[in-house]
Amino acid sequence: MKQFNTLILFFKNFDKKKIYLFFFQIFISLLSIVVGKIIAIYVEPSVFGEFSLIFSAIAFVISLFIRPVINTFNFYLQKDEIINVINNFFNWSFVFFVILLILSSFAYFTKILDLKLILIIFSFLVFDMFYSYKLNFYNITDDNQTHLNLAFIFKISHILFLFFFLYILNYSSVNILIFCLAIANFFPIIYSFFKNNIWKKLLLYKSNQLLYNFKEVTVNIFHYAYPIILLSMFTWLVQYVDRWMINYFMLPSNVGYYTANSGLGSKFMIMLAAPFLMFLKSIVFSNVKNKVSFNSTISSSYRYFGIYFAFSLFVLFFLAYFHEYIGLIFLSNKYEDGFIIIVTSAISLFFLGATQIFEISFYAYNKTSYILYGYILASILNIIGNYILIPIYGILGAGIALIFSSFVQLIFSNLLFKGLKKIQL
Repeated sequence: MKQFNTLILFFKNFDKKKIYLFFFQIFISLLSIVVGKIIAIYVEPSVFGEFSLIFSAIAFVISLFIRPVINTFNFYLQKDEIINVINNFFNWSFVFFVILLILSSFAYFTKILDLKLILIIFSFLVFDMFYSYKLNFYNITDDNQTHLNLAFIFKISHILFLFFFLYILNYSSVNILIFCLAIANFFPIIYSFFKNNIWKKLLLYKSNQLLYNFKEVTVNIFHYAYPIILLSMFTWLVQYVDRWMINYFMLPSNVGYYTANSGLGSKFMIMLAAPFLMFLKSIVFSNVKNKVSFNSTISSSYRYFGIYFAFSLFVLFFLAYFHEYIGLIFLSNKYEDGFIIIVTSAISLFFLGATQIFEISFYAYNKTSYILYGYILASILNIIGNYILIPIYGILGAGIALIFSSFVQLIFSNLLFKGLKKIQL
């Protein structure tokens, strides 16, 4: 009853714009399920399994070289140093391009990947860097409407290109799947360029202005981001090591079953968590920027946690009871061997979403090492769990291992959040 009353109060405090943004975010998340349905119909599990393994390697590069730097720039955004943020972004972009060229050359000359796939991956990483930066920029600066517009354009573009290549042209390959992601990242970038005049002014900057004080920028990025870089490595272990271990103990088709079903289950929970995380992130970073009492951050975090928990219980019970029907509706009978993973992934993503509620404060109050500790613990437990359970239970063992590691991570993060409360007070 208490949770229900809190839920009513939560929506009463929303103005019409926030209610619109809340349901717009849910609609965008539903588009992710449409993407999964298209892939499930037209892509064989073995092909999707191969794609999942390659994309997990791409995700490692993103986690290591893009996400930490983007989180670093939040520090400048809190101080309204927008031009400084842009300068630093372009400095880091130059470094990232050089890193990509080195990695691409290595992959080509060692014949790990063919030239066509290397070029597609290179394009995807470049576009993803700009898209991710702009997505974060508008969220932190509390322009949630533009933030969601970018996400909507990305999802619609992804759906249209998948439909064009998979259905109309009947092309189904790893290259096509990655290319569709790359080109979908491009259109939100164009939209945001024309949306905000500040990006147009960049064309008028001289090269020496963009590279101003490069050494200081690099030092600042490393100082803030080094724990996030380590965090990214352990985050990757939590999120993707199960694919590699399934491939080691089983077959690529099993990786396809697992990835498709875990993706569907996680999308339901991401759809649920995304609006809460988006609004809470704006609130917490605004509190830091305006030097609002930490009590306000505590109150907001636990209020959002309570509402998220209440919603999640209903969704999880629904998925547990109807997961076979949901798998047939939103995937296809090609992937029915892994339908139980819809439930396990939803449970683990519920724990992860709850953890991210507390992690927002860790980012905002410059305690990123706290997040690192949680992911180190979760990654160790996840690797051990996968190694023990996959040979016994197959892909279900990977799902159980992820549930356990995510639950422990949530408990650990909550304890650290309470510790942060004592430090700030």
